[in-house]
Amino acid sequence: MQQWVRQSLFVSIVFVTVWVMMVIYWQTSNSLPSTSEIVLYLFGVPFGLLLSVWLIRQGMSFFSAKPAVNNSDAQISQTNVVSEQEKFAKQEREWTLHIISSAIASPHGQSTDELAANLTSDDAKINLDEELIDSNGFPIFSGRIQDLDEDLYRTALDSWLISRNLPEVAWSTEQLRAVTLGSNITIELAQQAVTYPALQEYISTPPEKRKLVLLPPLHLLTALPTHWEAEKHKIATEWFTHLIEEQGWPLEKIVSTPTNTINNRDPLSIIDRFSVQIHRQDIPCLAMLVTCESYLGEAIISTWENTGNLLTGNNHNGQTPGEGAAGLLISDAEQAKNFDLESQAIIHRVSSGKREKSADSSGRISSDFLTKLVNDALTVAKIDAEKVTFIASDTDHRASRNAELLEMAYVTFPELDLLTQCLKGPAKCGSAGNASSVTALALAHHAASYDSTHALYVSNQDPFTRTAVILSPIEVVPEQEITTT
Repeated sequence: MQQWVRQSLFVSIVFVTVWVMMVIYWQTSNSLPSTSEIVLYLFGVPFGLLLSVWLIRQGMSFFSAKPAVNNSDAQISQTNVVSEQEKFAKQEREWTLHIISSAIASPHGQSTDELAANLTSDDAKINLDEELIDSNGFPIFSGRIQDLDEDLYRTALDSWLISRNLPEVAWSTEQLRAVTLGSNITIELAQQAVTYPALQEYISTPPEKRKLVLLPPLHLLTALPTHWEAEKHKIATEWFTHLIEEQGWPLEKIVSTPTNTINNRDPLSIIDRFSVQIHRQDIPCLAMLVTCESYLGEAIISTWENTGNLLTGNNHNGQTPGEGAAGLLISDAEQAKNFDLESQAIIHRVSSGKREKSADSSGRISSDFLTKLVNDALTVAKIDAEKVTFIASDTDHRASRNAELLEMAYVTFPELDLLTQCLKGPAKCGSAGNASSVTALALAHHAASYDSTHALYVSNQDPFTRTAVILSPIEVVPEQEITTT
């Protein structure tokens, strides 16, 4: 109604304006208009002006509507792009790898089955260290691996450095112990890798024709101690590469990346990032992850004590220093067919994130965030919580970490016996950084492969970072889900 009134008023104004102007013109010019002039100027001109205004409005509406259509098309196009990205991201979350084999070295076991048996019994305990004391002269509790001869590798390392024309490296006792442990793990996994069928054909083929042999490169992924200098990361990685070559894998087929060149040195992040890389590039995947650590040194003990991180009689929230090494041999589904399937398990994509509040803060530590990550890991693996019958974690003895883990487990997996179906290596072996994390992952791999069950790996030793991932037995994963993309 208002629109009709405005239009009628506008038409009336146009007619009246034209009429007034023409009457004034005829009066001032002393002329008498003819009938045709009256019709033309009093009716034709107003109608012509109204028609012009109408045409102008129609043209403006047309041109203003065209960009709107373009914007609509752009929005539809953008929606399609977002939809495709979400679809691709969902497909990426379904990518998997195979863990071919695992190897560990810990204070209470030199294999996963031995460690698992000791952790579920009363045989695994943290004892007083015979060599290390605190500032008050009292012996500390530690997770020390007995009968470890670090001097054996000291001589081998020095000889190797000389042969490479590299300067002598000043290893501390604990660093050399870590390298020794990592060396043993590297050799054990390399002995598994060299059973790859095409390797012997590659070695026996003349160098100029070897490119015709389908032997995948072996990627060496190291997650070495974060407190080491970058140069020692590089030297240790090159040393492990040398040991792999000694076991029979050609040097030109080894690709190594020291951890100091990777922003995130967390071993699970390294595995997950590597999975995305090889799937996106659609290349054969064969990789070895090696990690080692030893906190059993006077300087480290002193630092931990000064910062309140050492478990003492006056500080029950401190950590127990330990040592260890662990490694995994990983591949895509196609390469996995060349190895013993009975020792393999599927590792799904990792769910990880950071807590808003540090787990070292005072007060109750909520398990909500960890529970959310575990549920996400279950969704990624496409299984229900009832199918998980084993949990392995890098949780130590600290009350905050135990409460967080157990609360999550009670809520998410109420049917599990957490005394026998939830193993926490550092709680009885001491804290060994990344080595503790990969040891827990190796325990989950053992359960998934040899016990044919879905296993959950959880990491909560860090104050903020939380990680969860599902490992599944091969036979329960459909063929289309484990082929490389």
